[in-house]
Amino acid sequence: MLSETDSSEDRYLNATEIEALIAAGVSIQSHGVSHTPLVQLSASEVESELRGSKQGLEQLTSREIRHYAYPIGRVDDFNQTHAKLVETVGYQAAFTAIAQPISDPLDLFQIPRLGTRESNRHLRRRLGAPF
Repeated sequence: MLSETDSSEDRYLNATEIEALIAAGVSIQSHGVSHTPLVQLSASEVESELRGSKQGLEQLTSREIRHYAYPIGRVDDFNQTHAKLVETVGYQAAFTAIAQPISDPLDLFQIPRLGTRESNRHLRRRLGAPF
Protein backbone atom coordinates (compact mmCIF):
# COMPACT_ATOMS: atom_id res chain seq x y z
CA MET A 1 0.00 0.00 0.00
CA LEU A 2 1.11 3.48 -0.78
CA SER A 3 0.69 6.21 1.81
CA GLU A 4 0.26 9.85 0.88
CA THR A 5 1.97 10.98 4.09
CA ASP A 6 5.00 10.24 6.24
CA SER A 7 4.61 6.60 7.17
CA SER A 8 6.82 6.50 10.26
CA GLU A 9 3.87 5.60 12.48
CA ASP A 10 1.97 3.27 10.15
CA ARG A 11 2.86 0.25 8.05
CA TYR A 12 2.40 1.85 4.63
CA LEU A 13 5.20 3.19 2.46
CA ASN A 14 5.16 6.60 0.84
CA ALA A 15 6.70 7.37 -2.58
CA THR A 16 10.01 8.52 -1.09
CA GLU A 17 10.39 5.30 0.90
CA ILE A 18 9.53 3.16 -2.11
CA GLU A 19 12.13 4.99 -4.21
CA ALA A 20 14.73 4.48 -1.47
CA LEU A 21 13.98 0.76 -1.31
CA ILE A 22 14.30 0.43 -5.07
CA ALA A 23 17.62 2.30 -4.96
CA ALA A 24 18.76 -0.21 -2.32
CA GLY A 25 17.92 -3.11 -4.63
CA VAL A 26 14.54 -4.14 -3.17
CA SER A 27 11.93 -5.43 -5.61
CA ILE A 28 8.61 -3.63 -5.12
CA GLN A 29 5.51 -5.58 -6.09
CA SER A 30 1.72 -5.28 -5.67
CA HIS A 31 -0.45 -5.84 -2.61
CA GLY A 32 -3.64 -4.08 -3.65
CA VAL A 33 -4.88 -0.53 -3.31
CA SER A 34 -6.89 -0.79 -0.09
CA HIS A 35 -5.54 -4.01 1.49
CA THR A 36 -9.07 -5.44 1.53
CA PRO A 37 -9.38 -9.24 1.27
CA LEU A 38 -10.65 -9.92 -2.25
CA VAL A 39 -13.61 -12.01 -1.00
CA GLN A 40 -15.05 -8.84 0.57
CA LEU A 41 -15.18 -7.05 -2.79
CA SER A 42 -17.44 -7.26 -5.83
CA ALA A 43 -15.97 -8.59 -9.08
CA SER A 44 -15.55 -5.06 -10.47
CA GLU A 45 -13.93 -3.88 -7.22
CA VAL A 46 -11.47 -6.81 -7.33
CA GLU A 47 -10.48 -5.92 -10.87
CA SER A 48 -10.10 -2.26 -9.89
CA GLU A 49 -7.89 -3.23 -6.91
CA LEU A 50 -5.66 -5.43 -9.05
CA ARG A 51 -5.33 -3.04 -11.99
CA GLY A 52 -5.09 0.09 -9.84
CA SER A 53 -2.28 -1.25 -7.70
CA LYS A 54 -0.33 -2.60 -10.67
CA GLN A 55 -0.71 0.54 -12.78
CA GLY A 56 -0.04 2.92 -9.88
CA LEU A 57 3.16 1.14 -8.88
CA GLU A 58 4.32 0.86 -12.48
CA GLN A 59 3.81 4.58 -12.94
CA LEU A 60 5.60 5.38 -9.67
CA THR A 61 8.54 3.00 -10.15
CA SER A 62 8.88 2.98 -13.95
CA ARG A 63 9.18 -0.80 -13.61
CA GLU A 64 6.93 -3.70 -14.56
CA ILE A 65 4.99 -5.01 -11.58
CA ARG A 66 4.85 -8.77 -12.05
CA HIS A 67 3.85 -10.19 -8.66
CA TYR A 68 0.85 -9.82 -6.37
CA ALA A 69 0.46 -10.73 -2.69
CA TYR A 70 -3.13 -11.34 -1.57
CA PRO A 71 -4.17 -8.95 1.23
CA ILE A 72 -4.19 -10.95 4.47
CA GLY A 73 -3.72 -13.96 2.18
CA ARG A 74 -5.38 -16.69 4.21
CA VAL A 75 -7.36 -19.48 2.57
CA ASP A 76 -10.70 -17.66 3.15
CA ASP A 77 -9.45 -14.29 1.82
CA PHE A 78 -9.40 -15.16 -1.90
CA ASN A 79 -10.59 -17.93 -4.21
CA GLN A 80 -9.80 -19.58 -7.54
CA THR A 81 -11.77 -16.93 -9.44
CA HIS A 82 -9.56 -14.25 -7.89
CA ALA A 83 -6.42 -16.21 -8.77
CA LYS A 84 -7.56 -16.38 -12.41
CA LEU A 85 -8.29 -12.65 -12.45
CA VAL A 86 -4.83 -11.89 -11.04
CA GLU A 87 -3.41 -13.73 -14.05
CA THR A 88 -5.82 -12.06 -16.49
CA VAL A 89 -4.89 -8.57 -15.26
CA GLY A 90 -1.26 -9.30 -16.16
CA TYR A 91 0.55 -10.49 -13.06
CA GLN A 92 2.97 -13.41 -13.53
CA ALA A 93 2.53 -14.89 -10.03
CA ALA A 94 0.71 -14.32 -6.73
CA PHE A 95 1.59 -15.11 -3.13
CA THR A 96 -0.67 -16.23 -0.30
CA ALA A 97 -0.01 -16.16 3.45
CA ILE A 98 -0.86 -19.83 3.70
CA ALA A 99 2.00 -21.55 5.48
CA GLN A 100 2.42 -24.84 3.70
CA PRO A 101 5.11 -26.62 1.72
CA ILE A 102 5.42 -25.70 -1.94
CA SER A 103 3.90 -28.47 -4.02
CA ASP A 104 4.78 -29.88 -7.40
CA PRO A 105 3.36 -28.73 -9.69
CA LEU A 106 3.37 -25.22 -8.25
CA ASP A 107 0.30 -23.03 -8.81
CA LEU A 108 1.98 -19.72 -9.68
CA PHE A 109 -1.11 -17.80 -8.54
CA GLN A 110 -1.30 -19.39 -5.07
CA ILE A 111 2.32 -19.56 -3.91
CA PRO A 112 2.59 -20.13 -0.13
CA ARG A 113 4.54 -17.55 1.90
CA LEU A 114 5.07 -16.48 5.46
CA GLY A 115 3.98 -12.97 6.38
CA THR A 116 5.39 -10.41 8.76
CA ARG A 117 3.65 -8.29 11.35
CA GLU A 118 6.53 -5.90 11.90
CA SER A 119 6.02 -2.16 11.71
CA ASN A 120 8.04 -0.02 9.30
CA ARG A 121 9.94 1.47 12.23
CA HIS A 122 10.89 -1.97 13.57
CA LEU A 123 11.83 -3.20 10.10
CA ARG A 124 13.97 -0.10 9.48
CA ARG A 125 15.76 -0.68 12.78
CA ARG A 126 16.39 -4.35 11.98
CA LEU A 127 17.71 -3.52 8.52
CA GLY A 128 19.70 -0.51 9.68
CA ALA A 129 18.07 1.29 6.77
CA PRO A 130 18.56 5.01 6.13
CA PHE A 131 14.94 5.58 5.05
